Amino acid sequence: MVRYAAIYPPNIAVDVRVKEFISSFYAVSDDPGKNEEWVGFFTPDATVIIGDKRASGGDVKSRKHELGKVFPAMFETAHDNTDNKPWRRVEYMLRGTVDYVMKEGERVRMQWAGYAKVVECEDKAGLKMEYYDVHIRR
Repeated sequence: MVRYAAIYPPNIAVDVRVKEFISSFYAVSDDPGKNEEWVGFFTPDATVIIGDKRASGGDVKSRKHELGKVFPAMFETAHDNTDNKPWRRVEYMLRGTVDYVMKEGERVRMQWAGYAKVVECEDKAGLKMEYYDVHIRR
């Protein structure tokens, strides 16, 4: 899983569960047979924004992400809107590359950068993304 191992700043402690969560997210996103598992990485009310839809899912035969760097930041505790229970929230800026193989056989490497909010749910659901916005550039 080296392709999914990111570089983190050495002077900021990052929970190993979060590192594993991020690595697993990109590994699952590259497996077209794991769409339901991919959806499970998000809270039920998550916001997900991916690029400008230059390539639709039907145009892409396969994709492989490579994580570059992850920049973590811990901000104040957020509260669940329904029952006011605190969640732990960590925000990340991420960057890397993604190799696409298009249905016509063309190979394309693109750079991407993303912003994610990862929360620890108190209901034993574990870590989930409540916000994910990624920009892709050729």
